[in-house]
Amino acid sequence: MASGSEKNLSCPICHEIFTDPVVLSCSHSFCQACVQSWWKEKLINECPVCKERPLSNPPISSALRNLCLAEKTRLSAGAEPGLCSQHSEKLKLFCLDHQPIDEAAEERREEVRESLTALREQLKNTEKQIRDQFRKFHQLLQEEEEARIAALREEERQKSKALREESEALSRIISDFSTTIRETEKQLKADSVSFLRSYKAALTTAEQRRLQDDPAPSAGALLDVAKHLGNLAFNIWIQMKAAVCFSAVVLDPNTAHPELTPDDDLSKRGGCEGSEGREGEGDPECGGNDDRSSGQPAEEQTHHSHG
Repeated sequence: MASGSEKNLSCPICHEIFTDPVVLSCSHSFCQACVQSWWKEKLINECPVCKERPLSNPPISSALRNLCLAEKTRLSAGAEPGLCSQHSEKLKLFCLDHQPIDEAAEERREEVRESLTALREQLKNTEKQIRDQFRKFHQLLQEEEEARIAALREEERQKSKALREESEALSRIISDFSTTIRETEKQLKADSVSFLRSYKAALTTAEQRRLQDDPAPSAGALLDVAKHLGNLAFNIWIQMKAAVCFSAVVLDPNTAHPELTPDDDLSKRGGCEGSEGREGEGDPECGGNDDRSSGQPAEEQTHHSHG
């Protein structure tokens, strides 16, 4: 049992020797931190023992504090490591369950080891799920990139083909003009009789060539850059948004019932009788309809538990 002096110097709240003791107007003494904490919890300033309300905030009692310091010094000087400060005997029992110290310590170590193992497993699983989610997004982006590059190259191929065909047509027209010019010049150099016989035909041919329309410039010869780059980031974001679902209720595996097993994105549950096969439950934007949703704004629903 505690000595008389130690009992008289003990705080009624924490039952330890006073630390920074204060004396209320009713003469009851408490640790300053203890009584302030008690008042804060109870929302009323009154003596924890007699319920009398002090007239003002009590100051620290220097005299009582000095007595307490002296008592603490006396107790610490007389105690040895592993000895009870009250009875000066070797510690044998763990106070909470009255177990032998070694046995109690080993049980606590085992509890800590189990918690650490569970924590490491949870870290491993959560990290894997995060990587899986990002792998899906990376695959979606890669497929979209390849599709857009393929569309760009296909347009380039088609327009290159059109330009080649147009170039070949122009070459044929130029060749025809050159042939007509050479034949006309040849006829001009012929003798008068031959010229008079063929000049009408030569004139008609030259006139026909002259009246031909100039070849129109190719329309849309350049790549449609605006089609390929316009709002590119926004359009990709729309596709990514369509590939995911928003869940108004997120299940917390740390507080869920042991028999409930949330799925990978914590939006649905499984494992309980009657809960299997309800696709879309808790996914209002994916076609499901969950009447259990709280209806709170999204920022307030980020971390709900079920079970």
